[in-house]
Amino acid sequence: SYIDSKLSKGGAKDDDDEPKLTAEDELYQVPNELDLKSKVGDNDNNGAETWLTGIVEVELPMEDKLRNIEETEMAKKKILEQRRLGLSTGAFV
Repeated sequence: SYIDSKLSKGGAKDDDDEPKLTAEDELYQVPNELDLKSKVGDNDNNGAETWLTGIVEVELPMEDKLRNIEETEMAKKKILEQRRLGLSTGAFV
């Protein structure tokens, strides 16, 4: 029967089920490495922010992360020192 033949194939699709592409249709096929559908689950950064803004977060090298932390700490010290001395000329004070 039909069900037995489908079960014996292990659920694999028949080649007849796939439409045959013409030469022109093949020109419009997106290669697998460029297909966004295949990359949807590859990254943990696919939250609502990514979909809404279109901006993907990129992992920075460790040197850049450490440099950013050091610069942030120096800026915080500078602001706190200005506050302590009563110099409120900073934009964020």
